[in-house]
Amino acid sequence: MHSRHKTTTLNYFNEYSVEIDSEIVDLIEAMWKAGIETSGCCQEEQDARYNKMIYIQFENSESCKKFLNIITDYHSPNNEGELELWNAVYHEDGFKFRMNIVDRNFFIVDNKADFQDYKKLPKRDLNVKHNTKFDINVNMWFNKKYKAIIIEKLKDYCS
Repeated sequence: MHSRHKTTTLNYFNEYSVEIDSEIVDLIEAMWKAGIETSGCCQEEQDARYNKMIYIQFENSESCKKFLNIITDYHSPNNEGELELWNAVYHEDGFKFRMNIVDRNFFIVDNKADFQDYKKLPKRDLNVKHNTKFDINVNMWFNKKYKAIIIEKLKDYCS
């Protein structure tokens, strides 16, 4: 996938290299260090519905829950930044979410010919083995002004 933004190559959990938009490298690195898995991101979403917000796609629902628990945990009601972030997640329009149901398991078909012709055949004629493993894929957009405090909270979590 080609980005319209300047990118930096990062090593994703020592598995493979990925290109990350340069303006959010520090955010993504902090998320990964905290054990939060992502599967997509953009430093400035151009879709008018998301008003040039930062976009993060979480690899799974557990990573999204972990991220939200970290950033909404605040220790001092006098810390205006923490309180503003908490309110943005819960009450304001500073965060937007879209969820999709995904199946993490793939179909296993007996042979390639069956797979190529699967749309032509009635399902009873296919010898498909499949154990579902459903999860929720979460897409999140947030206002750029929260980036610094989110990074700070992720670093605090890791220390």
